[in-house]
Amino acid sequence: LLLLMAVVFLALPYYFGVKAEASLQAQSRMLARTSFLEVVSYRYERHWFSATETTVIRFKPALAHRFASQLPDNVNTLLNEPITLVNHVRHGPFADGLKPARAVVSTQLQYSPEVAKILARFFGTQTPVTVRNRLDLFGGGTLDVAIPSFDYEELSGIKMHWQGLNGQVQYAENFVRYDTQMASPGLKMTLADKGEISYQGLQFTAHTEDGQSQLSLGNSQFKLGEVNLVWRDGIDYDIKL
Repeated sequence: LLLLMAVVFLALPYYFGVKAEASLQAQSRMLARTSFLEVVSYRYERHWFSATETTVIRFKPALAHRFASQLPDNVNTLLNEPITLVNHVRHGPFADGLKPARAVVSTQLQYSPEVAKILARFFGTQTPVTVRNRLDLFGGGTLDVAIPSFDYEELSGIKMHWQGLNGQVQYAENFVRYDTQMASPGLKMTLADKGEISYQGLQFTAHTEDGQSQLSLGNSQFKLGEVNLVWRDGIDYDIKL
């Protein structure tokens, strides 16, 4: 009996590793089908108790070119440089402690030196984006995303107080159905002597599922607790914010 239990204990992580790889590859294929991103390269290395998935993505050149003249140079750099997603996967029924799971995935985003330098101006030593993906035992899962708060200031008088953002996506297997929740407490941006823009209490919720014709169906709700705009000059609609 003890030998049988030992065999089962060793076999389960391998089995769930195979199932986790299938789930993550399905998510990667869905990412590649988006209209604004392209997958440059993909690699999956699976071991007995863990795995590493490495995906290099970038915004499609047509998107970056379309908005290049309307965006600041820093944002254009972000749109043109690749981003490497390194997923560290722990698989097995106890990957998430006592709550059974197929796998738990923590994502490390790696940027080019140019992009890393820009992000450091805002976030300092903080990790700009934190992603955790929990794959449920029998399919589906929960994806949590967090962007930390920061304070940013330039000598020109531009200031930004960003209070962060948290989001969660609860999804069925193969994303045939998913529910999204996002919340940002607030943002205040001071544009030197031009004026100020701020909001408080941003919330977004949505439900999406595949219809019979493969079109996405659902509903969404967007809420803002408060929005303020103070402008001390004529509005230039070509200004780069």
